[in-house]
Amino acid sequence: SSEQMEASATQTEVASAAGGETQAAAKKEEKQPVAKPLEVPPFEGKDVKPGNPVVAKVNGQDVTRTDVFEFIQQMPAQVQQLPPQQVYPLALEQVVNNELLQEEADKGPYESSEAFKQEMAMAKKNIIRSLYLQDKMAEAITEDKIKALYDQKISQMADVEQRHARHILVETEDEAKKIIEELKGGADFAELAKKHSKGPTGENGGDLGWFAQGQMVPEFSEVVFATKPGTLVETPVKTQFGWHVIKVEDSRVQPKPTLEQMLQLLMAEVQREELGKLITGLRSDADIVVFGVNGEEPGAAKAQEPEAAAPSAGDEQAEPAPQE
Repeated sequence: SSEQMEASATQTEVASAAGGETQAAAKKEEKQPVAKPLEVPPFEGKDVKPGNPVVAKVNGQDVTRTDVFEFIQQMPAQVQQLPPQQVYPLALEQVVNNELLQEEADKGPYESSEAFKQEMAMAKKNIIRSLYLQDKMAEAITEDKIKALYDQKISQMADVEQRHARHILVETEDEAKKIIEELKGGADFAELAKKHSKGPTGENGGDLGWFAQGQMVPEFSEVVFATKPGTLVETPVKTQFGWHVIKVEDSRVQPKPTLEQMLQLLMAEVQREELGKLITGLRSDADIVVFGVNGEEPGAAKAQEPEAAAPSAGDEQAEPAPQE
């Protein structure tokens, strides 16, 4: 349905971008019918009020805002990330289209068809299996197991040194040297960064925050991690971005992630482990027979290839005599 919606949304753009030859060819052909887009009133995010109002009616059937928002939740992630003002009209149009199609489909004999019964039977199995797994996983995934796995992973994490540094990025080495002299004379680093730095951190006093070795370009990182914390680097450092005046503020061991930060990862890992145990247990108690791809009984001997017939005496050829 998302592909249909995207196609509908881009029809006007495609038509307007077509060249003269395409337009001339189109005149010779009968135009394909194109549904006119719904006239959805524009809105801003601040205009959306609490509640679940009716946002459309289709042959007297209410379409609520929640219906549209639920449809948006089923759309591709990249579409959901667009501003609501762009996504909402497309989603509302598709919900209306679906309602129209549903009304017509309900008039047919589909609910009593064999195909419908098969689909319902399959859906029933899927739902029951899903509910069973939810119950089993809820029993198996305990706080103790999550905590034990967290402790195990934290104990295996190596300590990583981080540095907190500031920098002032300028065009030339001479500019950098002049700033270093001002700093050695007592000037405030943050103020000079705001005044001179062409880097994006200039407005923040040149603050780069905490980072590990290798997270910055090599020339910069090597100097920072070779400098004692609390020290101004008295020689400008050149990188692909320009010349840097650097001050190393502090050093620390990178904090380990908290259990809350790792919770989703831990739960997924425990679930995989518990599901494997569940399947292993079910298999051990089950009578499972696996047949061949063509239904052969297990262990059945493969059909033997006919042996090549031995050559008759008349068919034999004399080997060439060795030459003297």
